[in-house]
Amino acid sequence: MDFLSHGQYRKDIFEYYRKKCIRITNFCTFVGLVILLLWILAPLFIKEFRFKKKDGSIMVYRNSVLNLYFSFISISFYEQIYPFIYILESIYTIHTVVEVVLSNVLIMQFCWMLSAQLKTIVSKYESFGYKILDKEIDPEFEETYIEDFKSVFSDNVKLSICIKKFYVFMRPMTVFYIGINFHGLIVLIYMFTLNYFKNGSTLTLTSLKLLITASLALLNLFLFCYFYGYLENQISLINFAMYNCNWTNKNIKFKKMLSMAMILNNRINLRMNVTVQKSVKLEMFTSIIHVSYSIISLLVKKTKNSN
Repeated sequence: MDFLSHGQYRKDIFEYYRKKCIRITNFCTFVGLVILLLWILAPLFIKEFRFKKKDGSIMVYRNSVLNLYFSFISISFYEQIYPFIYILESIYTIHTVVEVVLSNVLIMQFCWMLSAQLKTIVSKYESFGYKILDKEIDPEFEETYIEDFKSVFSDNVKLSICIKKFYVFMRPMTVFYIGINFHGLIVLIYMFTLNYFKNGSTLTLTSLKLLITASLALLNLFLFCYFYGYLENQISLINFAMYNCNWTNKNIKFKKMLSMAMILNNRINLRMNVTVQKSVKLEMFTSIIHVSYSIISLLVKKTKNSN
């Protein structure tokens, strides 16, 4: 995924990001596989699931992957269709974990590879005009500088267009997953809190599953915010890199072209917005944590008061 045409960029930057991206992709895949195996294989080792009814009596069901169906099915019928329930819940769990891992890997790879190419452009802008050659002193080579700068800026514009298309394509999926994970985080932590105190402040199997799932939702939100924020930070460095090039000893034509390039680049407002003023970055993640805490605290307080 290389959108750059100019041949004098630092390939080591792109190669560094590529190797790091492969390592993190392998790590995310490994973590997803481990979590998937834990959820699917847990019922084979912990075979009983205790459920406390409203009248205080304890019902013992055969433990399944998600335990979604026991609450409205009798024990005898549940035991008869248990293999079907286990397979059905396993398929749903596999689908969910694979979807989560693929979405995270997709966003991470695109954001980092685009960031790598932005970083190579930043490196080219910052070093532009500092290389001392005899021909650079000759005024007739001023046009060579201008043509080289035009080539770099052309790649800059081309990459900006690619990033904009990436944002347009990924925005619906990003908003959907952030919304799902945000609401899921609130529901899961709320259910974990109620279940934890309901069982005398002991960590049961159900509480552990809720806590693990809530942690995954929180991790997904962090990854979305981190990688989009990282890409946005690299975009913001372009103008500063342009200013840091060796423009002071160049002719008026080059200075005017540099000024126009900085103005045009500044007008390209590239960010993953979920609203007009809210963009996906770590500040949004912090805001999500504060809002989630406020909502969960309110729900727990109202539940305690109603009891």
